[in-house]
Amino acid sequence: MSSTTDRPQRDNSPEARRERAIKRQEAAAQTLKSIAEAERRARTRRLIALGATVDTAELGSWHDDTLLGALLSLKTVETREDWTARERAWREAGASFRLSRRAERKATKSGVPVSVEFALGISNSPESQKELRAAGLRLVPELGVWVGTVDLEQAYAVVTRYGGVLTRRE
Repeated sequence: MSSTTDRPQRDNSPEARRERAIKRQEAAAQTLKSIAEAERRARTRRLIALGATVDTAELGSWHDDTLLGALLSLKTVETREDWTARERAWREAGASFRLSRRAERKATKSGVPVSVEFALGISNSPESQKELRAAGLRLVPELGVWVGTVDLEQAYAVVTRYGGVLTRRE
């Protein structure tokens, strides 16, 4: 038996070749689209992680330009000879801060779930935000409320100081 009889003959008409070329182009376009989508998702995840880092450092209340200026000043330090030692020290300080935050979170998990609203809108002063965060609350800007699992007495003291209303959540 010859090899031509083992498999069907391929249609080599101009129309069939054109159809195969179109299918290959469509498959290539779909592959490129999938790659672009994966890159977009990876970038989105990275931006979310950077935003979480800014929030963890409690710099979310800083003006965007102030934060950008601070980061740019760090970039100029990067070109110095002592960059490696500074980076190591910063990395250790950051890791230590994250570990202490995790320990704090575990400790407050046994607290009471609450939400906090302010009659005059969200309390925006940096000091009030810092105290609310220290009490275990986080801002949900879309809803205009602060939420968290907290020590009730501590949170109540902070919230009433700024004219808020604390409500237990289920």
